[in-house]
Amino acid sequence: MLRSEDRPMPRSDAQPDAQFDRQPGAGRRRSVDLSVYLVTDTEQCGGVDGVVRTVREAVPAGVTLVQLRDHHLSDDDFVALGRRLVDVLDGTGVPLLIDDRVHLVGPIGAQGAHVGQDDMPIDRARAMLGPDAVLGLSTQTPGHVAAARAMGEQLVDYLGVGALHSTGTKPEAGDLGMATVASVVEVSPWPVCAIGGVKADDAAPLAAIGCDGMSVVSAICGQPDIAAATRRLVDAWSRATGVPAAHTGHTAGNPVGQASPASQDPSASPNPSPDKAAR
Repeated sequence: MLRSEDRPMPRSDAQPDAQFDRQPGAGRRRSVDLSVYLVTDTEQCGGVDGVVRTVREAVPAGVTLVQLRDHHLSDDDFVALGRRLVDVLDGTGVPLLIDDRVHLVGPIGAQGAHVGQDDMPIDRARAMLGPDAVLGLSTQTPGHVAAARAMGEQLVDYLGVGALHSTGTKPEAGDLGMATVASVVEVSPWPVCAIGGVKADDAAPLAAIGCDGMSVVSAICGQPDIAAATRRLVDAWSRATGVPAAHTGHTAGNPVGQASPASQDPSASPNPSPDKAAR
């Protein structure tokens, strides 16, 4: 049952959570809008109720994708929180992805999962998720990209690269810096978003190297004004990509949950790589 305080703002432009593109030789490609990708942090949000409030306020302000991440909740509590987020996102067109716990995607009713290099292998994750769910993969090097491609380009839908800057949420991820992120973007056949201390000021350099979006944690979670913090990110990405933005949970002319023009059209990226041109 959706709690009254969890109920999202009404939306008249709801669209399917994901769209599907068929790429020659690449199989089915599940496409999501990575522009402003919120990864939740329960502690920074002030608890599970704070996670729900953060998502409820961030989506109407322009968040295009949500990932539920919590390494401490039990499976039962994680599922309960995930179902609350599914209710909040219902009708918005914004997909919910689950970090690591691929086996809970079905019980939660989420649209997919995201796994890291030390989590479940992508072939096993895809087998568990089925052909229609979204699957993201964390990478840090061009070698990680090569290894994922060798397993099959149809397995993964996007890459998360980081940490761009060192953070307190994942100190083990280090600090890759813009040059390393660019080296991963250059060889990736998949859309790429950067994560790790990403702020609005990073939008222009990330767009310039061909990133498809910004994945953020502390830039939204724990902020005193969630909507205003989200709008700063949305506006920064809009200026960096030249794609007009409307603060109604989607980019103007582009329904939520679907790839932005920059993600769909390699020519829209400032520096599209040969691999990305094959998307």
